[in-house]
Amino acid sequence: MSKPFQFKQFQVNHERSAMKVGTDGVLLGAWAFQELQPTSILDVGAGTGLIALMLAQRFPMAKLNAVEMDQAAYEEAKLNFQASPFASRMCAVHEDFLSYTDVAKWDAIACNPPFYQDVMESPNEQRNWARQEKYLPPERFLEKCRSLLSNEGRLAVVIPVERIHFWKAEAGRLQFTLVRSCAIRGHEDAAITRYLLEWGFHSGNCEESELVLEQSRGVRTETCHNLVKDFYL
Repeated sequence: MSKPFQFKQFQVNHERSAMKVGTDGVLLGAWAFQELQPTSILDVGAGTGLIALMLAQRFPMAKLNAVEMDQAAYEEAKLNFQASPFASRMCAVHEDFLSYTDVAKWDAIACNPPFYQDVMESPNEQRNWARQEKYLPPERFLEKCRSLLSNEGRLAVVIPVERIHFWKAEAGRLQFTLVRSCAIRGHEDAAITRYLLEWGFHSGNCEESELVLEQSRGVRTETCHNLVKDFYL
């Protein structure tokens, strides 16, 4: 049994979801949309609802929908939302994002997408949906986001370094402009493993940065601490 993960302002139960609370989701939830004050946010592939809860804490005027295709994860996210201080602004939606329809245009879309390609699939179908890229192909995901974002909207994702060029190429094809980029290293001497990326639709310079997570084992760097301090106990 997975114990609930306690943050400063909310708790995340993650026993039923295939993907547990993890560093990628926490970083994206803390990093995304820093220059904005979005009033509508869509979380795609919500899992436990972690990213949506973090964004609800950061943006108290925003309404949030969290789309999740797996029944168990959807139900868990729904319960996590209902137990949070932000319940009145949050809605879990049980649907495949590629089939999701909405007349509204969203200010912001966030996603920690599945990105495994050439690994053996798990006998657990839930885990495959959460991990295997073919269940949410980047090109189709980006096309869907393009149709759902407002003209001033932003899209934020976290992806592995191996897929950075493909994602950039597909986003460019759809006339997204990279606004912010953050390379992630586990420690100072480690290779880059992840990128946090944020796209919009207007030309301009991209704000590039790098984040080192730990200065020694179990000890966060000052920059990492400052990014997540409003969430971790």
